[in-house]
Amino acid sequence: MLVVTGVTGNTGAGVADALLAAGEQVRVVMRDAAPADSWRARGAEVAIADLFDAAAMAQALRAARAAYLLNPPDYRSADPIGDARRIADALAAAADRAALPHAVVLSSFGTHRTDAPGMLATTRIFEQRLSRVAGRVTVLRAASFMETSAPMIVLAADTGTMPSLVALDVAFEQVAAADLAAVAAEAMRAPPAARLQIVELAGPRAYSANDMAATVAAIAGRPTRAVLVPAAERVATLVAAGMGPAYAAEVVAITDAISEGRARFEGSDIRRGTTTLDACIRRILATPPRGPRT
Repeated sequence: MLVVTGVTGNTGAGVADALLAAGEQVRVVMRDAAPADSWRARGAEVAIADLFDAAAMAQALRAARAAYLLNPPDYRSADPIGDARRIADALAAAADRAALPHAVVLSSFGTHRTDAPGMLATTRIFEQRLSRVAGRVTVLRAASFMETSAPMIVLAADTGTMPSLVALDVAFEQVAAADLAAVAAEAMRAPPAARLQIVELAGPRAYSANDMAATVAAIAGRPTRAVLVPAAERVATLVAAGMGPAYAAEVVAITDAISEGRARFEGSDIRRGTTTLDACIRRILATPPRGPRT
């Protein structure tokens, strides 16, 4: 049995789909039973558990060969750092209680830094705590997800203007959720020889906001330009888009670090996915998602 958390998001759903397509027995974990029937119809077992509940999660992880574990974003959280610590503690306790042989943990670029900025501090907490569980651990340090920019991409296609929180000419590493999901599913089916394995994952190349605007222009068939949101307006812009102020402030801290070159991968041996920015934007514009999801 392979267990997948985060199936209401892009990567968790992708991991579960890839494992089911490979003929694996899959148990998906969700907090709300409402979407359960769609997963059962695809052949998955469903466990209802809150990630904050160590006892419920230990039950969800029972008899698992491996599990995909993440700290899903809660854009309305008033305490994103504290929530990350509580989820990390609960999942680590659950993994140990269930004697989980292999945890595949979603983390992020930049978490190797002791001063990991903004929301990268939450992935650092998560990665460090889960790395200490008894079983084997594969840590997937992912680049920024291309899908995170979906609302701005849709806006750019509609209006010809794409707001950016990152300096317009700074190319930074991005990866498609589907590429991360494929790597995670592969890791779950083949545990590492070492107790701890770290994989840094990005897309085919780095892209800037100007690159993204040019790609939208080519696909949408209209002039499109990227516009840098002024520093004093960045938190308010995210709050207006639906984020809580605390979460928005942590996101801005990350984007500032990207602009300044302070958020980057630890090594140079980066595994690269195959999904290009062009392919991802075409998919976003064909079926715009409701918002950025992990």
